[in-house]
Amino acid sequence: MIRPDEDCIEGQWLSNRGCTVRDATCERITNLIETWLRRAGTSPQGLALFEDPGDGRLWALSYPHGGMRGGGPPRLECVAPARHGAPASETLR
Repeated sequence: MIRPDEDCIEGQWLSNRGCTVRDATCERITNLIETWLRRAGTSPQGLALFEDPGDGRLWALSYPHGGMRGGGPPRLECVAPARHGAPASETLR
């Protein structure tokens, strides 16, 4: 689950004996996407959007380090709270 006080969850890549490894936050993001968040569409910028079924917030998945292979580590960022009575995916329209 995502805590109510969180608005950005950003992973990091770490170096371990000369190899790049994902940190625990990268693993948490993957777990949230696979087991908790619901796919809610795509943003106008082309980012995957996910709705938190616990509080209705809308989250965008991005890979903000374009210079790194594969875009770098993932980031989930809250982009909109749910409007009362409407699905969160409607808040970006």
